[in-house]
Amino acid sequence: MNPISIASLDTVFSMNSVWLVAKILYLAAFLVYIGYSVVVVTQVKQMTSTIMTGFEKPLTILSWLHVGGAVLAFIWALMVL
Repeated sequence: MNPISIASLDTVFSMNSVWLVAKILYLAAFLVYIGYSVVVVTQVKQMTSTIMTGFEKPLTILSWLHVGGAVLAFIWALMVL
């Protein structure tokens, strides 16, 4: 039986591969956040059709700005990471 050498563990757990996995996980989290922001838009649309108040338009604009901010954050993460 061969003992596990330190050199073989270094190639498996090199810092580049660890950071690559971290970057992929961060990008996946940003994609989940974009999905969350789209859900917020659908909930605002449902709410404004159910409850008639005087500020449906600002809420709708704010929810779409939230989606835009989430997309911009993802693009920024792609450039930085």
